[in-house]
Amino acid sequence: MSTTPDATPHPPAPPNAPPVIGEMSRAFVEHSLDGFFVHDEDGRLVMVNDAACTSTGYTRAELLRMNALDIVQVTVGEARHNWELAMAGTMLVIPAMHRRKDGSTFPVEAHLYFHVIDGRRYIAGLTRDISERVASVRAMSEAQYRLRARAEESAVRSERVSGLLQAVMDTAPFHIFIKDRLGRYLYFNTPVAELAGVPEALAIGSDDTLVFPAVADQLMATDRAIMDSGVGREVEEIMVAGPDQEPRTFVANKAPYRNADGEIVGLIGISRDVTDARRDQALLRRAEERWQFAIDGAGDGMWDWDLTTGVVFYSDQWKAMLGYGHDDIGSTVGEWMHRVHPDDLATSWQSIREVADGRAREFSTEHRMRTRSGEWVWVLDRGRAVETGPDGTPTRVIGTHTDITARRHAESEIRELNRRLRWRADHDDLTGLLGRAGFIERATAVVEQRRADGAVLAVLWIDLDSFKRINDSLGHKLGDQVLQVVSRRLQAASLRTDLVARLGGDEFVVLRPHVDASDPTEEWAERVRAALAEGVEVDGLHVTVTCSIGLVESGATDDGITQLLIDGDLALLQAKRDGRNRTVAHSAGLRAPQQQRVALARHIRSMIDGGNIEVRYQPVLDLATGAMVGAEALTRIAGPDGEELTPADFLPHLEALGMLPDLARLVLRRACADFAGSPDLGWVSVNLASEDLADPQLPHVVESTVERSGLDPSRLILEINERVVPERHVLAATHRLIELGTRIALDDFGTGWSSLAQLRDLDLALVKIDRSVVTASTGHDDPQLEAMLDAAVAMARALDLDVIAEGIECPAEAAALAGAGAHYAQGYLWSYPIPFDELRDWTRHRVDAG
Repeated sequence: MSTTPDATPHPPAPPNAPPVIGEMSRAFVEHSLDGFFVHDEDGRLVMVNDAACTSTGYTRAELLRMNALDIVQVTVGEARHNWELAMAGTMLVIPAMHRRKDGSTFPVEAHLYFHVIDGRRYIAGLTRDISERVASVRAMSEAQYRLRARAEESAVRSERVSGLLQAVMDTAPFHIFIKDRLGRYLYFNTPVAELAGVPEALAIGSDDTLVFPAVADQLMATDRAIMDSGVGREVEEIMVAGPDQEPRTFVANKAPYRNADGEIVGLIGISRDVTDARRDQALLRRAEERWQFAIDGAGDGMWDWDLTTGVVFYSDQWKAMLGYGHDDIGSTVGEWMHRVHPDDLATSWQSIREVADGRAREFSTEHRMRTRSGEWVWVLDRGRAVETGPDGTPTRVIGTHTDITARRHAESEIRELNRRLRWRADHDDLTGLLGRAGFIERATAVVEQRRADGAVLAVLWIDLDSFKRINDSLGHKLGDQVLQVVSRRLQAASLRTDLVARLGGDEFVVLRPHVDASDPTEEWAERVRAALAEGVEVDGLHVTVTCSIGLVESGATDDGITQLLIDGDLALLQAKRDGRNRTVAHSAGLRAPQQQRVALARHIRSMIDGGNIEVRYQPVLDLATGAMVGAEALTRIAGPDGEELTPADFLPHLEALGMLPDLARLVLRRACADFAGSPDLGWVSVNLASEDLADPQLPHVVESTVERSGLDPSRLILEINERVVPERHVLAATHRLIELGTRIALDDFGTGWSSLAQLRDLDLALVKIDRSVVTASTGHDDPQLEAMLDAAVAMARALDLDVIAEGIECPAEAAALAGAGAHYAQGYLWSYPIPFDELRDWTRHRVDAG
């Protein structure tokens, strides 16, 4: 439809038309299956039919108060253009989008015609809903009755609209005709004239022997049978316009036409060309056959559930997946559901019912099914509604079952490996207590909870006195046994809710989440100290063990776990200064060293702001050839006294200050500039933190830095830590970086934070085996520990990822990694991190020595 804005009064009546044609035209349009709209040059709707109301969801009264732009998605400019074309005498057939009352839209094919009545200009349009491809008008006998009744009801108004209706009949996308009792044409519209190719002046008053001579006998026999029976019906007819014309298939709805006395005086017909639709249906059937072939080839079992009958079709592949033959499975949904594992049945059935009830369009779930042999297999069950009834409720759901048993078993093994690796990352190997990382993670949660409920917690920071002397005199093996006994006694002296950890060496920490007023913390600390002072029996030797304890309660500060540990450490240092073997509680005067740390943080910030950092590079070598393939860029910063600060000194401050992205940009610029002119040095890798990946400007920064430096982006590797993989923004950030041509490496691989699916989604190029995995898996003569390293390398290689091992300090570790299948390695065995100029010299010397 053409549309224009605003609204004007209803149009005057059009000129008179022949009575039969006028009445029949109006009746046809009023009850057409396609929408009929008439609007004036300002866009106001002045006439609509029932189909227009049905398709848009509005009542007739509502539509006649609306503008055409309210239901047609078209710009004012396009509407004006269509109006001008129609006014020039062009019959328009255009696609458009109509908007329903509920806001949804649907596509239509609009046939538009310009008409002038009493000097006023109108556009009439017949619109077909092409999303459904309605086959044809049905139930012609009922339609004829309604047409006659409507014609009689609207006789007074028929002459006002006959001119418009005549135009609509001529522009309708159907073949419309009226014949008398002898089969002679009284009227036919333009599509019929175009199909017949006979002048209207010659055809009107003639029968089909002149109009359609090639099929005249067929048409006239059908017409006579319908008029003789007095009942309309749908017929299929093959139409051939001429000897050289291709036969076309039509579906026609024909019905007798009666006069006012009820006598049959002729026949009215509406015919539609279905040749192309039939061809499309055949193509669809062939496409479905190809789809079925693809499903069978993929090894998926297909099911097809007719919700109206309850019948379910199961493909042979579906049956074979469970060990059954073609005739072993029936056609009920019970054949499926009775084989689902009881623990999975409720969830699986709920997912399917949500689609069957129309609450969801599709579902995907995983569950177990019992095979013929009684074993359980895991299947991926996916389905969607493909057919719906008139009320929108699904009537047919199809889907597939995929055997994923092997994948589920592999994932279970990987989860167990991850659990063990995670445990090793969070715990101390020697004592089994929490390690530093595991303690910090859990203690942070405890402190947050304490803040929420107002409870007081306490921390004991414990250091064994003169433990170095014990190690030196008895040896590390006996020293380790002493640490194990101390750990057991700490656990025995603690509550079940306490967190007990070994932070490293001979330092331990115990956090009590809730301090009971009936058990003062000083008394608890003294009990711990007394328990350790009882002495330890190792290999027949009695070893005396004393300890110094720093005590801090959360009531003395409202800081987090980091500040609590700082205060505990300050109290511990004071206990040592006071002579050891004692407990010292934290006081405000002990915070002077912390103030020094604050001053250090300010210094570090000023160094970053001024770009005063040093970038050093640690070579990465090919384990097979010994050749250098690249280097990792690492940062060093000078402290206030000129002494070099290690990453452990400055990274926590930068993280607290939110300046990790500033550091990353500095390192990125230096590294790209250094390596751009030295392609013989291979790649350069730069570390990115979670804060860097969360920065939406990161891809732009990387792209502009690489372009300014001239570095080939494929030589830049960006390392991300495994602990940031589960964070949502990481996947999007890495994909944008890969699109720039850079490569992504996963650092600290093997600490158990990432899943196999996450590694696949990241589209990585390399993984770096964490040093903790290397040291835990070598030098212990433990097959299980060695298997961890082999599994980590095998997992990476299975994903087609290159493997770099870091922190290699001895030849044995390098040999173990090469044996496990790692590609590259770096570590102190070959070189400490060195400035770029020294890296070039190191490379030349290595080449010369080789």
